[in-house]
Amino acid sequence: MRSYARLQEQGTDVVYINDADFGYSGLWDPHRNSVTINLAENLSPGEITSTLIHESSHQTRFFRGFATPTQYEEYLSFRREALFNLGRRPTLVERQSIWDAIGRTPAYQDLPTGKVPVTSWGH
Repeated sequence: MRSYARLQEQGTDVVYINDADFGYSGLWDPHRNSVTINLAENLSPGEITSTLIHESSHQTRFFRGFATPTQYEEYLSFRREALFNLGRRPTLVERQSIWDAIGRTPAYQDLPTGKVPVTSWGH
């Protein structure tokens, strides 16, 4: 898988935990250069892969100079995850749904918006 290979190329550790209290399916930690995958939240190989793709998106963007977490960065990671899950590029309606879900998710509401994918979508 290309996402995993990219993590390895950057020397990123991939750590698997099984912790129902962790609070996340996965987590990219730029200070430790590690991705944590929580098996308690990812019950199937497909979910594990999907989460790994999401977190590797954060890692890739970090190493390309986009270090500040924003709602837009989450959008890009969820959009890439959707590409894997759907087996195709998400439609404009599906992408707007991803953007709207980020705006409603408490964990992301305090993040700066960053770039807005389509100006009329707002946040």
